[in-house]
Amino acid sequence: MTDNHRYIRSLSLALCVAVLVGLAAVAYAFLAPQYSTAPTAYRPTATAATDSQPSPATNTQATLESDRLAPIDTRVRLKLWGWKLDVYALGWFMATLALIAIQNRVAQPLARRLTGYLFALATVGLAGAIWALYAVGFNGRLVAFEYRVAIVSVGVTFVLAGLLPNAGFRAILPNLAGDTTRILTSRIAWVAVVGFATLLVLEPQPGSATSALTGRAFDQWLASQERALELRPDDGVPEVTILKFNDYQCPPCQRAWLEHSEMISNMVRTHQDIVTFRAVDLPWETECNRYVSLDRHDAACEAAAAMRMAASTGKASQLEAWLWENQTSLSRERVAEAAASIAGVHNFWQEYEGTLELVRQDVELGRRLGVLGTPTYFVNGIRLPPGVSSSDFQRAIEAEVQRVRMVTHDERKP
Repeated sequence: MTDNHRYIRSLSLALCVAVLVGLAAVAYAFLAPQYSTAPTAYRPTATAATDSQPSPATNTQATLESDRLAPIDTRVRLKLWGWKLDVYALGWFMATLALIAIQNRVAQPLARRLTGYLFALATVGLAGAIWALYAVGFNGRLVAFEYRVAIVSVGVTFVLAGLLPNAGFRAILPNLAGDTTRILTSRIAWVAVVGFATLLVLEPQPGSATSALTGRAFDQWLASQERALELRPDDGVPEVTILKFNDYQCPPCQRAWLEHSEMISNMVRTHQDIVTFRAVDLPWETECNRYVSLDRHDAACEAAAAMRMAASTGKASQLEAWLWENQTSLSRERVAEAAASIAGVHNFWQEYEGTLELVRQDVELGRRLGVLGTPTYFVNGIRLPPGVSSSDFQRAIEAEVQRVRMVTHDERKP
């Protein structure tokens, strides 16, 4: 074996190890139940600094400061074109590993061309890793350890693939169709497809992580949680406040409303002397949320403003039901029309800008608390885990009611 062959073998082995490490890291994060509850970030959250808003560094500091007040799991998952980025990462690692295996089993010059394909695939992977970092504002605290390992693995793969000798694009392009057919019909490719499909089938369903945290285990978890200082009730004030950070165009928010709204209404009626509920606006639209840079929900600000105006006419519950029922077809114009026809708000656009300032205040509260996704619930400053069941949600409220009543009773003793 010549020195050149040893060099190529060493690079191929190192490449295989890097890809396997990255695949294992992403697969673990994808299959771990606790990661299924991580909030989803749909867009970049860092904004450019201007005279009227703080710099990204200041924004990050605000989030970290709130983390010290109320420790929360700040890891996020990303979506691209409706799919979790984990799915793309698993597919990329599987395809890269299969290409390495095939490349080591074929003769020249096909092996050289496969190395060229491998480098192209590595370039795509590197672009994806950079996009993921950009999507979280290059804030490392939002990236779990397993994802960091995967990102490093992608970078190493790109470097090693670039060091391997390849045939060049002039030799690759004329053979692209034939080589693609050979790759897709190989046994190794089909093994990779089966492995990828198996991982998708094994993915934990949303809420499976918190379903294990029920009953006494949930009570113990609740008792151990610290409260966000800004949301703690004042000493001696008998109140239990439920907050929901909400976006009326957010599908999980709609599901949470369907699951929890009746229970919350019952709790407010049963304990009307101390239990209150408030929806806190966190629209994912740039017009009223300066911490997002893409308008994924283009009528979210209008919906939030309309709900505030409807509260003044006593028709908020009717308008809210309409917003959820028509979520997929909401537009600025439809929201304004519904505000008039359902809630009797006939001066929507005249009141809109002024009302939007109140929405922005809610957004700032969410920023200070480190809220990264919707829906997010707090009970007297305790942040509930994503996907919490309605029964455990009720247990959290009842536990707070009992605690508040005991404190109030003790304070009234002579």
